[in-house]
Parts: sequence; C-alpha cells; structure tokens
Amino acid sequence: MNREGLLSARYRLLDDFVAAAGGGMGFSNGVDTPRTRVIASFAYAPRPSKGPGDTDADGVTDDIDACPKVAGPKDPPEIEQIEVHGHADAKGKLFFNMRLSEARAESVRQWLIKKGIAETKLVSKGYGPLKPIAPNYTAAGREENRRVGFKILKRKK
Repeated sequence: MNREGLLSARYRLLDDFVAAAGGGMGFSNGVDTPRTRVIASFAYAPRPSKGPGDTDADGVTDDIDACPKVAGPKDPPEIEQIEVHGHADAKGKLFFNMRLSEARAESVRQWLIKKGIAETKLVSKGYGPLKPIAPNYTAAGREENRRVGFKILKRKK
C-alpha cells in the first residue's frame, strides 16, 4: 500500500474552467513509488446554477416578481393606514381557520415591516372562511380562498 501527502491549490478561470496544481511526498517506500509527486490539472467545471436571481434586491426572485427591475415595497407617504387581511378555505373548524387567517395576515404584515413599511401604517385582520372569492366545494376554489389581500383604510387629505 502506498501512502502519500499532497497539497494542492485550485483557481477558477473565467466562469467555467478550473486549473489546479499540487505536489507532495510519499510516506512509504516500495517498488515504483516516487519520493515526490507533482500534479497539474485543467478542467471544465461550470458553476452550479443558483436559480432565479433578484435583480432589484427586494427579496422576491425575478421569476415571480411582477416588477423585477423595480425594488419594492415602498412606504407610500400618501397612505396612512393599510389593512392586511388573511383568508382561509372552509375545510376544518371555524375557530382554526380564523386563527390561521389571522396568522397568515400577521406574517405578511411582519414581512412588510422588515422591508421598510412603517409599523403604524399596517393592521392585520383574519377573516377565516367568511369572505370566499371562489366556491369551497372544489380543490381549485379552496386554493383561491387561501389568500392575503390589502385594503387602504385611510389616505392623507
């Protein structure tokens, strides 16, 4: 059995190629075992895809961003108060769906605050299954009813 210790360095050339060089010495002696070894390599190694980018750095990836070149959200000065309202489908108990929709709305409210919207401008409210926009007897309808919406409550005059 041959044993050896090697040190090497890699360097990325352009975006898709890697060059490496290294060397070391053998720790065992045997037939055809060199005392030192030098290794060099050149390989095609494209960087892994990172998925869709975020051109405007607003935390929403370009593949789902309605305005990928415009950062958002912005804190509109003309709006004094906005309601973030959460909704749920009609499956399950009413109490659970009310709490679920409140948590859904509050989660979006907290995200907007983290993104720079003034906390005092945002209120959250859960409506549960009480305001459906689609029938709850189909899977597609229930999916549409699980949503978050916005309503401007007060504008500056």
